[in-house]
Amino acid sequence: MADNAVEQRDAHPPSSNTMKKRHYATAITIADDQEQSPSSNAPSCAGKLASELPIVGLGCSSFSNFFSVDGSKSITLPLDPTHPVIIEWMNTVREAIRCGINLLDTAPWYGHGMSECLIGLALTYDNPPDLRNNVLIPLPAGLTRADLIINTKVGRYEADPLHMFDFSASRVRSSVLQSIERMKCEYIDVIQLHDPEFAPSIELLLDVTIPVLVEMRDLGLVRAIGLTGYSLDVQREIIQRSWDKGIMFDQSLTYCHYNLHDQSLFSAATEKSGNEEDEASFASFCWSKGIGVIAAAPLSMGLLTKNGPPDWHPACSELKEACQEVAAQCSRVNVDVADLAITYALSNASIPCTLLGMRNTAEVYKAVRIAARFDDDSPSSSSGQVGKLSVTEMLTRPCLNHQKLCNF
Repeated sequence: MADNAVEQRDAHPPSSNTMKKRHYATAITIADDQEQSPSSNAPSCAGKLASELPIVGLGCSSFSNFFSVDGSKSITLPLDPTHPVIIEWMNTVREAIRCGINLLDTAPWYGHGMSECLIGLALTYDNPPDLRNNVLIPLPAGLTRADLIINTKVGRYEADPLHMFDFSASRVRSSVLQSIERMKCEYIDVIQLHDPEFAPSIELLLDVTIPVLVEMRDLGLVRAIGLTGYSLDVQREIIQRSWDKGIMFDQSLTYCHYNLHDQSLFSAATEKSGNEEDEASFASFCWSKGIGVIAAAPLSMGLLTKNGPPDWHPACSELKEACQEVAAQCSRVNVDVADLAITYALSNASIPCTLLGMRNTAEVYKAVRIAARFDDDSPSSSSGQVGKLSVTEMLTRPCLNHQKLCNF
């Protein structure tokens, strides 16, 4: 399908606004088909996660001046709800919700508060601006707070390197309250420890930061606690050491570890320790402790796109070149590598939700159309093997051959 035809099609809402839902995986199926549930000595007082998630969640880092593709560099706080870019962002949030993408994931770090403030505007602003060609989409009728899953983070904040990270107890408390105020959301569903690999020490997190997260959970300001960062090893250590202290995390958000070039979320540990739990994949490790796992960045922060990653992308030159070669091969058969990458990420039924950044309604409609392909999460639809779906298999399965991929 030609690019202009794709753009024309994605300018219009999909025929269905029902986003497929999945449940968290909280037990692992091992080779002999026996299930391993969380151990009986699990810490108590775990939080409450949503019973089901949309298979696509809205990653809200795009709603900030971190990116300049849509003129957002000129936007500052407080947000002007009559600004064309702000209207577009509010419409993106509202149309995502209307299409069933009811999980919003943000952070104080995204635009240094801008993303959270945008969510607050999108959920509450009810005066359509009097600007020609800029129409504010209404919120779905009857929408309540309980219909939404709103997750944010603590720990990373300012652009100034000296003030970028703060894992102190006082900052965690004030950050949670500030996030609720910005988003006007009453409570936070999952509060996540943001980029813990940059903390001064894991001991600080265990002794100071994490107990305050539990305190926020006990007070009802947040429903559940989680953590997110690039390093799976750091997440694993924090989860295990917290578990040993009687503290149970509810959710882990990983990014860039389940995509076309990296499936390490499901890879067994390379070092053999003799301890089955230590050697398990990160996903299996979390599931064995009753921790829900969701994933983000199926496009690997721009690697798996036609235009390639931004200049700041940390990948080595060999990986960047390989991804661009894949993009070129896809183009030769009229396939957008980003569509393929998103399809691959969503194909694993053990990942209940994949976070995807969307800057406009056209990107929402594209995500919804791809997600609509997954109406069967039976074992046969994911080859019966968690994390083992090959690209060849992706392109040759009856429901995912590249001819149908071209017809999105």
